[in-house]
Amino acid sequence: MNETGAAMRNGNTAKPSLLITVFARREHTNDAVLLQHHPQTRKQDIVIYRNRECTDLMARIPWHSSNRPRKSSRRITLNCWRWKLEWANAAPSTTVALAS
Repeated sequence: MNETGAAMRNGNTAKPSLLITVFARREHTNDAVLLQHHPQTRKQDIVIYRNRECTDLMARIPWHSSNRPRKSSRRITLNCWRWKLEWANAAPSTTVALAS
C-alpha cells in the first residue's frame, strides 16, 4: 500500500501535486487589429511563462478567448498537457507620462 492511498482512506483528500508549475499574469494585448482601431484599449491577454521571473514565454491567450484562465484557476491545459498554474505579479505598466 502506498502512502497516498493510505492517506486518502484515512479521510485526507489532499493529493500531492505532480504537475509542473507555470506562471500567468495579465499583460496589455498585442492584438494588431484592435490596437489599430482602438489604440487606448484596456484589454488584457493572459500570458503564460515557464519561470517565476516571467522571462521565458510559453503561451499568450488573447483577451477574447472564452477558455482563458481566471484568477481562481489553479490548473491549465496547453498543447494537450496539464500544468499547475500560479499567478505572478502584474506586468509593469507601459504607460508613458507626458512631459508638461
